Amino acid sequence: MDRVSAYLALRQLLRLPEHRHQARAAEAIMEALAQHLGQPPDDWAMMGLLLHLDVELAEHNPSARGRIARQQAEAEGLAPALAEALQRCWTEADAAAPLEDALPLAAWLAEHRHASNLGEQLELRLGHGDPLGHRIDQGLQRLGLSSQQAAALATAALSDFAEPRR
Repeated sequence: MDRVSAYLALRQLLRLPEHRHQARAAEAIMEALAQHLGQPPDDWAMMGLLLHLDVELAEHNPSARGRIARQQAEAEGLAPALAEALQRCWTEADAAAPLEDALPLAAWLAEHRHASNLGEQLELRLGHGDPLGHRIDQGLQRLGLSSQQAAALATAALSDFAEPRR
């Protein structure tokens, strides 16, 4: 699977434009994180797109989030190891690789991309004791990023991101 295939799968499964825009924002953020960390930007960007593959399918069953994304991505041809990383993003499992550390962070940053001060919002999000906050906090530490650095990378990545007006 490549980015084009991921985007086409996304277009088929997501009917709401906001969900598509959020996926595209996660794509841009993951690409920026990959470049900053010396990782393969195309693979990371593709995974950013796929993060939201199941957002509408799991709408009435949030606990299925991740599992559905994994199944859909594998059906579209994503390598099993990458599909597993998608599923692990939405579970409480510890990350096994930098890509898995970056996925929850990118998902949160994409969802909150319209916040006036993204760095401060991210800082407030950390330390809440919930699984997502824990995963993001761990990810930042393992990736060697502060919340301000992560927010700055996201903001820069999204500066060229064209999104229709609300």
